[in-house]
Amino acid sequence: MPDLAGERLTWMYTQMLRIREFEERVKRTFEDHPGVIRGHTHLADGAEASIVGSLSHFRSGDAALATYRCHGYPIVLAHGITCALQVWREQIAAYMVFPDRTLIEMASQRPATLSALRQIHGVGDAKLTRYGAAFVAAIGAEGGLR
Repeated sequence: MPDLAGERLTWMYTQMLRIREFEERVKRTFEDHPGVIRGHTHLADGAEASIVGSLSHFRSGDAALATYRCHGYPIVLAHGITCALQVWREQIAAYMVFPDRTLIEMASQRPATLSALRQIHGVGDAKLTRYGAAFVAAIGAEGGLR
């Protein structure tokens, strides 16, 4: 993270925007695909600053454990789309959806359509029908993460 105060503040604001954009798209995915994702997502609406503020002091080797409203943590810690998809997948029931190998391939390929998603290892017709649109939307929400 940059040492200069102005660059640090810009970095912090950018992280808050990234969290907000991701969570707004997660919320839209819940609304657009009712019944696909079970349970609650516990968005951090309005709490982005506390996530970014607490993580802005991290040094290499530090660890974080988030148990509530946790989508923003992997985004700020720059673990990218794979980690964000893993967190999001937990809202459904991981064992019923896709293994990490499939999520990693999704993160690498970044399928923008259902037909592109179907080409990913581990994505069959049944999972494509049930979860495909929601995962394509989540991947689209993470467009800036690497």
